[in-house]
Amino acid sequence: MKDYSHYYPKVDPDIERALLKKLDMRLVAWGALAYFSNVLLRGNMPYAFTTGMNTDLHLNSSAYNWAVSMFFISYSVFQMPSNIIFSQVKPKYYLPTAVILSGVLSNMAVFITDKHRGLLYVIRFCMGLSEAGCYPCIIFLISSWYTQKELNTRACMIVIGSNLACAANGLIGGTVLQTLDGVANIRGWKWMFIIEGTVAIVIGIAGYFTLPNYPHNTPWITGAEREVAMQRKPISQNLWKEHESLLFVSAKTLKHLATTPYIYMLTFMFACIVMGDTVMHNFAIILNGMGYSSVQSNYWSASVYIFSSVPTLVLARTSDTMRHKGLHIFLVSLWSALWYCMSWFGSVQIMFAAAFAVTLNAVLIPITLNWSSQIYACDHEMRAVMMALIVSVGNLVPYLINPITWEVTDAPEFHTGKITCAMAGLGAAVACVLIALCLKLRIRLPQDVRQEERQSERQPLLIHIPRCYDDDDDDHLGYRALASPP
Repeated sequence: MKDYSHYYPKVDPDIERALLKKLDMRLVAWGALAYFSNVLLRGNMPYAFTTGMNTDLHLNSSAYNWAVSMFFISYSVFQMPSNIIFSQVKPKYYLPTAVILSGVLSNMAVFITDKHRGLLYVIRFCMGLSEAGCYPCIIFLISSWYTQKELNTRACMIVIGSNLACAANGLIGGTVLQTLDGVANIRGWKWMFIIEGTVAIVIGIAGYFTLPNYPHNTPWITGAEREVAMQRKPISQNLWKEHESLLFVSAKTLKHLATTPYIYMLTFMFACIVMGDTVMHNFAIILNGMGYSSVQSNYWSASVYIFSSVPTLVLARTSDTMRHKGLHIFLVSLWSALWYCMSWFGSVQIMFAAAFAVTLNAVLIPITLNWSSQIYACDHEMRAVMMALIVSVGNLVPYLINPITWEVTDAPEFHTGKITCAMAGLGAAVACVLIALCLKLRIRLPQDVRQEERQSERQPLLIHIPRCYDDDDDDHLGYRALASPP
């Protein structure tokens, strides 16, 4: 291909640093807080279970597991509709509103009683509906501003927010049980839902003032910063309007997506990775079954998540610098599978070691989504559809399996659940190898199926380079800003 590099506009490094600082302080920081509140609300069921909810509502094992899974069923099923809505509404309005709605629903837990236990299922289902698409939409928005060599570190800051949320659940659960249980005739687990819901509402309101839209329509960046942002991610306003709308995804694009093998392997790998996090969500119940008090179980569970922030950030940085996403996924998946197998022996020491060890699995979720975005980067609308499918199916399958494999009556051993997670780790590693092999052999690589349509429109400042995944290139978007190339 002819070299047009001498036509590329030069990016002012000072303006770029100022732009990145603004984005880090506003977009990444708010995204981490938003996902913090999301995970805080979706992951509080084990802590509520150990602080009185099971006895107050007379929840048996099946009822509890389905109350947990009710969130993830709606969360997964409504991923695609949520992304369609997201494509039609500015991010600074859609994402904060979704976070506020989740907080309001959480506060409704005060009305749940033994006679109205069904309200718990309704709240969990609606909460999943409100949060559906939040995480992939945040990742999508981040990928609209940052380059490939910057993405993993920023995306993993979001994951650290989720880890801290799980830690906060343990701390809040233990503190509430000791200080607020029975205050105003409200049980401690209800206070936990109310406190966490209020936190979500505050974070959501802040999002209206801090969150950006896209490079071409964010009001709080200067003209020079906007120009740099467009040069870093050079997609014109017209192309953004064309590609943001999933309502008009062409049949050709969907057909091509369905005929590439990567969408299936990536979805399978993502599902295995999500399944590998299950032990963390049940760690408080495991400790409680081993004889620890409810307060001790919650606090110890919190310590594991706090610890996980450090290796998560380290792996994110090495993934960005080494640019080997597949290698990270492969090694960490095998690492998690090994520790799940060791946890089968069931001693307290091994269980604690395994819990700390498998926290590395959480970093694989953003790395997998970034790798997926990189593989399908040459077609913007295909990338959006692909991410929604991976997240929806990849979350739905594990949370349909978990109620069967992680019955709370099996605590603290959870033999079936541990073996399932070990097999999931091996499955993710195998899928990673197959994806890397197919990419190396260039088997059915994704193509920009609408290339001819865009070329016929003759955008004056853009030239489309018809290639997608390239191991040797940092920028896989397939677009380059050019100043009227020959």
